[in-house]
Amino acid sequence: MVPGGNVKRQNSASEYHIVAGSFSCALVCALSMLFFFFGAYRVEAQTQTATISGTATDPSGGALVGAKVQVTNVGTNAAQTTVTDGQGRYEVPDLPIGTYDIQASLAGFQTVTHKGVTLTVGAHPLVDFALPVGEATQNVTVEGQVSQVETQSATVSSLVSQTQLEQLPLNGRNYTQLLELAPGVQTFSNSPGGSAGPGGGGTSGSFYGNQASYSFAGSRPEGQAFLLDNEDVRDFWEHGPGSAALGTALGVEGISEFQILTNTYSAQFGGNGAVVNEASKSGSNEYHGSGYEFLRNSALDSRNFFDFTSTGGTNANGSPTVPRIRNPNFDRTSLAAVSAARSKKISYFSL
Repeated sequence: MVPGGNVKRQNSASEYHIVAGSFSCALVCALSMLFFFFGAYRVEAQTQTATISGTATDPSGGALVGAKVQVTNVGTNAAQTTVTDGQGRYEVPDLPIGTYDIQASLAGFQTVTHKGVTLTVGAHPLVDFALPVGEATQNVTVEGQVSQVETQSATVSSLVSQTQLEQLPLNGRNYTQLLELAPGVQTFSNSPGGSAGPGGGGTSGSFYGNQASYSFAGSRPEGQAFLLDNEDVRDFWEHGPGSAALGTALGVEGISEFQILTNTYSAQFGGNGAVVNEASKSGSNEYHGSGYEFLRNSALDSRNFFDFTSTGGTNANGSPTVPRIRNPNFDRTSLAAVSAARSKKISYFSL
C-alpha cells in the first residue's frame, strides 16, 4: 500500500465529515428561522382591562390560606374564582371594565361580599377581606369601602369616564378633543397647505393629513401610543388616531372610557412619552342601545366672519350689503344607532 494513498483517503474522510457537519448546522439554522418567523406568536398584555387584588385575614389579622375568592361581573354574571396563597393574598387579572361583586369564603368563617366595585380601564384596586368567625352560610355585605386611590402603580394618569364622553359638548363628536382634560396636553391643528404645522416645525396638513396632533407634557406631537382594546390605532405618520383625509377619529358612541398615561407607566406600553389607552363598549345580559341625530347648520350656530362677502353695495341703514354664501363644509347631519346584547357584540350604523 502506498502511504500517500492512505493519507489521501484520511483527508477525504475528514473533509466528508466537515461538509456533513456544516450541512447539518445549516439545516438546523434554517429550521430554527422558519419556526421563529412562522411558528412563533406574540404574547401581549391586556391593557384595556383591570386587575383586582388583596388579602384575606381572620379577626386577629392572621392570613387565611386557601380562602375562595369569587369575582362576578354584575352586567354579564361572568365569574372568575381563585384562592389565597400562603400569605393570604390573591389576584385576579384581565377583568373587563365594569361593576363587580367580590366574595370571599372559607370553612369556619362567615362569607364576606364587597358589592359594587367599579373597575375602570387600567385600574388595580385593592379589595381586602376580614372574615369573622362563624358559619360559611352567613353572609356579610360590605359596600363603599374600596379605596379609589391607586396604590399599586406610580403611573401618572388621567381618566376620561363614560359620563364625560356622553355629557360634555363636542364639536364633531370626536373623542380625542377630550384629551385636553388631562393636565399638560396641548392640541396642534395641521394647517392644509400651510407651514405652521405641529410645533411650528414646518409640517402641514398637506403632508401629515388633516387630523389633529397632541403634545403631552411638552413632548413632540408625534409618536404617542393610541391603543383601542390593545390594538394600535395610530395613523401612518404616528400623529394620532385621526383620519388623515377627514381629520376625524372614532365617535364617542363606540368608546366606553379611556386613560391618558403621561409619565412613569410600565414597560407593557410603548409610545413617545404618553399613552392613550381606550376601551370600547361591550354588552351585558340586558338588551340596551342608544340613538342620536347630530345636526349642525347655519340656522343653529352663529355666523362666521368668512361666511359673508361684501358686494360693494349698501343697505338702507348704510350697512354694507353682504349676501349669504353657502359653505358646504359647514352643514353636518348624521344619524346613528348603537345596540348591544348578551353576546357582548355591538351593532353600529350611521347615515
